Amino acid sequence: MKIAYDHSIQSFAAGGTATYTRELLKRLPAADPAMQLDGFTHAFKGDAGWIRHKKDVLAWQLAWPNKLDQLCREGGYDLLHVTSSVAPRKPSLPVVFTEYDISPLLDPRSYGPWHNWVFRHYTPRMVDVARHIITISEFTRQEMLGYFPKLAEDRITAIPLGVDTLFKPADEEARIRVRDTYGLQRPFVLSSCSLVPRKNMNRLLEAYRRICDRIDYDLVLVGDPGRGSGRLIRYIDQMHLSERVHLTGYVERDVLPALYSAAALFAYPSLYEGFGLPPLEAMACGCPVLTSKGSSLPEVVGDAAVMVNPLDIQDIIRGLSEPILDEGYRGELREAGLARAARFSWERTAAETVGVYRSVLEKA
Repeated sequence: MKIAYDHSIQSFAAGGTATYTRELLKRLPAADPAMQLDGFTHAFKGDAGWIRHKKDVLAWQLAWPNKLDQLCREGGYDLLHVTSSVAPRKPSLPVVFTEYDISPLLDPRSYGPWHNWVFRHYTPRMVDVARHIITISEFTRQEMLGYFPKLAEDRITAIPLGVDTLFKPADEEARIRVRDTYGLQRPFVLSSCSLVPRKNMNRLLEAYRRICDRIDYDLVLVGDPGRGSGRLIRYIDQMHLSERVHLTGYVERDVLPALYSAAALFAYPSLYEGFGLPPLEAMACGCPVLTSKGSSLPEVVGDAAVMVNPLDIQDIIRGLSEPILDEGYRGELREAGLARAARFSWERTAAETVGVYRSVLEKA
């Protein structure tokens, strides 16, 4: 079994998409030692490891898919796994395609015109040409089946993501060090710093504003908000929260476990997720989690988190208050979260992905 794995999306994507392509690329060879797996990318950033082909193709959205198909033909590959929405127009070998979520098709107003054009143009074509589609959650699988009524159920499989072994409870020294680094003197609630509307940070900030006088917990927003950072700082100032809300900026991945471990609660009231890795990573570090009742998040966290209606600020306040004010409840959430996170691994993701490869080739 000779597999071509196109991970070009890793060179410009962030968040869960980049994590998926990177972690699967690392784990697939061990999932089937007899399989030959070669990574293809037009513009890889970072350590390429055993990657054999590196192509930088101008206007790759148009040129790269067919160039990739040519490379696959010349290399005698049995199957191509594409981790973006861009595939050869008429592939010469079976294609497996990973879809993360279809939010640009459902809510195009939340995305830019170029992103929307790529999704509208390429995703339907990918559905037509792919022998099999992998989604990262059952939620996304059901959305795909609903949006593409001609898509047969046996052509699409949900394979959950994993959590890296990097994410585990940090020791006291690491927790103290990370507090000192970011000047965190009081206990704190941690959340992701994102200005993407579906991340719902405006409601989280409003919920925190209403209760911050009653709790001795700060709010720490981790990550780089990008070009909107000035607007975010002004908004926090207008809410008179500048003394209580901390912006860490970009944080290296290997620092995240200490931040999760030092936090009293990780708040993630997102409106929409294709999977939702941050709550799972927080759980793996022993941090209690608040998250949303909607989209994919319930299938990720199970009954191991505080669940809230992300559109209801009063419910977010409840979700913040209950674990903060009840140390025993936080302990229960911590233990439940650790057990839940232990059920997810990238080795499992890789093994189930290889199972899809085999199934497709058996039918080819």
